[in-house]
Amino acid sequence: MSDRRADYRWRVLVAAYLAAFYSGLIFQSCPPVIPLITKTFMVSHGEGGLLMTAVGLPILLLSIPVGILVDRYRIRILGGISVALMVFGSLIVAVSSSFLLAIIGRLISGVGVAIITIVAPKFLPMWFPQEERGLVMGIYATTMPAAVLVAFWVLGILGVTYSWRAPFYIGAGIGIVVLAIFFGLIREKMLAPSRLSLSTILGNSTIWMLGLSWLLFNAAALSFMTWAPDFLIEVKGFDLTEAGLASGSFMLIAVIVSPIGGWISDKFGRRKAFVIVGSLALAAALPLLPALDANLVWLTIIIMGAFAAIVAGPTFALSSEILGFENTGVAFGIIYT
Repeated sequence: MSDRRADYRWRVLVAAYLAAFYSGLIFQSCPPVIPLITKTFMVSHGEGGLLMTAVGLPILLLSIPVGILVDRYRIRILGGISVALMVFGSLIVAVSSSFLLAIIGRLISGVGVAIITIVAPKFLPMWFPQEERGLVMGIYATTMPAAVLVAFWVLGILGVTYSWRAPFYIGAGIGIVVLAIFFGLIREKMLAPSRLSLSTILGNSTIWMLGLSWLLFNAAALSFMTWAPDFLIEVKGFDLTEAGLASGSFMLIAVIVSPIGGWISDKFGRRKAFVIVGSLALAAALPLLPALDANLVWLTIIIMGAFAAIVAGPTFALSSEILGFENTGVAFGIIYT
């Protein structure tokens, strides 16, 4: 590999990382300020949850079709359009005069999130060889936990201090910067057409099993993140600040450990073992929390975060390897469905 290409590929990673981080920030921009939004529009908390559903639904419905599309056509423009959609959707939410308009804005953002979720990781196997993909995907996998931390620790404070609209205005501004960086750094390489038919790709049981494991892992991790603060306050006697810090440590440790786990999977191979061990450790630790004292709960949450962090990088690396990197789009479409 030439020095020029070796240097450039890290620029591609930066651009893909920022685009994926931005999508996570857009996705998570609502939860910290949902109570303020529901109060403004006089809707119930259940109805307020539709603001998250409006972003999640396009991901569910569009992931595989977008994956098929990005494996067959040039994707740099498509990635730029997705970021622009997120910016536009955030602005609509920010200026919305009704709850329905806010939902429409979130739906538009959701389409952008659905597209970039598949497009961004597609660039990485183009530029990084298989022996480096664990590290690269481990770095890439920190986009969502990093976005969650920024959303809850920064956007939430801005929403309370100024207005619930502030995070969406700021999100739109960030998106414009990300869009400029994306177009400035991203280049795509022409790949050989897939030698596999679409029916063969979609009929591959291994990628569907990997997708199922990723679904179950995220169900456990997100359930913990959703209910951990209430559990720590009501059952373990934590105050609100302690509960927030303890819950956030689960994500914070993931940002630190995920690249390390991916790098180790590059060195030792057997990526499936990392997925299995990390998932089983999380499953084993969750039922123990009610029986532990407060100090051990802190330690257990940190350990849980470390084990959970070794799952994402190998999972994403496997996604680009099972079907061949020319079919990465469909692979990630299945993973995110």
